[in-house]
Amino acid sequence: MSKTISQSVPNSIPDNTGFGYTGVLISLRAGHMSDRTMDKALRALTSQESGLDEDVLGTSKRILPKGLIPMVRKQYSIARKEIVDLCIPWTCNEVDEKGSRKEDARWLVLNKNLPQLEGTLNKCRVAREILIDKLCENWDDILDQMREDLTDEKTGKCWFNPDDYPRDVEEVRKKFHWTVKLEPVPTADEQEADIRLKLPKEYAERAIEQAREEERARIANVFTATALRIAEWTSLARDGTTGDGGVAGFTPLAEGETDGRKGDTLPKRPTWKEMDVHISIAEDINETLRDSAIGEAVKRMKALQARLFPEGEDFDESYENMREELKSSPEARDELVQEINEIEEAVTPAFDQQFNELMS
Repeated sequence: MSKTISQSVPNSIPDNTGFGYTGVLISLRAGHMSDRTMDKALRALTSQESGLDEDVLGTSKRILPKGLIPMVRKQYSIARKEIVDLCIPWTCNEVDEKGSRKEDARWLVLNKNLPQLEGTLNKCRVAREILIDKLCENWDDILDQMREDLTDEKTGKCWFNPDDYPRDVEEVRKKFHWTVKLEPVPTADEQEADIRLKLPKEYAERAIEQAREEERARIANVFTATALRIAEWTSLARDGTTGDGGVAGFTPLAEGETDGRKGDTLPKRPTWKEMDVHISIAEDINETLRDSAIGEAVKRMKALQARLFPEGEDFDESYENMREELKSSPEARDELVQEINEIEEAVTPAFDQQFNELMS
């Protein structure tokens, strides 16, 4: 897409009450112990040996076995990716003037996708807890190992410092947290009664209008994210990205070439498998948004999916057949690029509408 608009509005803003019946809001917050810490003495030594001022140095040392905390972080990354794949952004993280988080980002997840999402989040939580249990059960051995790892064999100087660590295993556990929060989708109508009850009349109307503006902004965010999900898929399928090629950039191997990295730039399996979830989410969200551009783009995506991966046929077999045809037939590649372009063209008015409003 040549234009990426951060906030758009559908052809007519609907009351978002419909989202309350089709989905819920979910947020995830997780934290973990750091496996590195700054060491002032080590920084002073580095400054002395290098001749650099301490202020420009940020010397840190690893205080836990290599790889342990990254494995814990990986579970959050898996969970976060599942949220991004299955949800639509609702609100962003909010921070105070000191940079501390006041409110976690919330995501709109459709009810039919909630079991899959919760399943993934639970698996990640359990896998994370197993790693944390392992860390705590072997805490004394880990400290002994780090004392050895942080000792210079030549000089005998030991950079291990007990003050770098929690006092006991219970304190270690407190360094880790994982919170998933589910809540209903709020509406301005629901807030209005509460506002009128709590505020004087002269302030209530202003607060109610503000609530409605916030509601419109959130619906606009859902609209933009839904349209952008389709647009980004067309860009990926046609143009590719790092590690995954696009149909438009495919160049077949010349006769006699055997290096599979040359020319093998067709989109890989995940790009095509993701069509299904993109279609499903956009179609369900648009039942409330009722936007003609998104509706037309979904219609074209479904037609393309039906052509490439007929219902009832094995996906992997259809994928391999498609891939072989695209490798051998320039006409097939041109046809597919045209179909992808038509999907992008169908969803473009959703962005053009907001672009025109910004320029007017």
